[in-house]
Amino acid sequence: MSKTATRAPKLPGLGRIPRPALPPDLVLAMQSAGGESDLERLLLAQLRTRGLPDPIPQFIFAPRRRWRFDFAWPSLRLAVEAEGGVWTNGRHNRPHGIQEDMRKYNAASIQGWMLLRYPEARIRSGQAVDEIEAVIRMKTARESPL
Repeated sequence: MSKTATRAPKLPGLGRIPRPALPPDLVLAMQSAGGESDLERLLLAQLRTRGLPDPIPQFIFAPRRRWRFDFAWPSLRLAVEAEGGVWTNGRHNRPHGIQEDMRKYNAASIQGWMLLRYPEARIRSGQAVDEIEAVIRMKTARESPL
């Protein structure tokens, strides 16, 4: 893990936000998970620990624009974005980046995608994987014949 990926964000007057320690089995799963960032590796490890179907990482849903999702289940039209850097002034938090993300997310909706977006805290707490699991179960139940 890189130094910047493991440091908690510092808020004015509040100091660093504490991060919960990860269970050892999840840390081991992260080491083999793949993904472009530590946050994506953590989410992928959580999905695999739950026994959920593997998503396609960095799935390009709009080839002409080269827009991609962090994770996608194309057959379910389900996509997930791990929104790291919420507390920094990164590309996604500046006016141009926000507007470009809006264009991307709207294009995905127009194409019929359900997009779930999660900040680091919700991924680390397990809330994100809980919701993703519920959506996958809901979508696969809908597709099953009665």
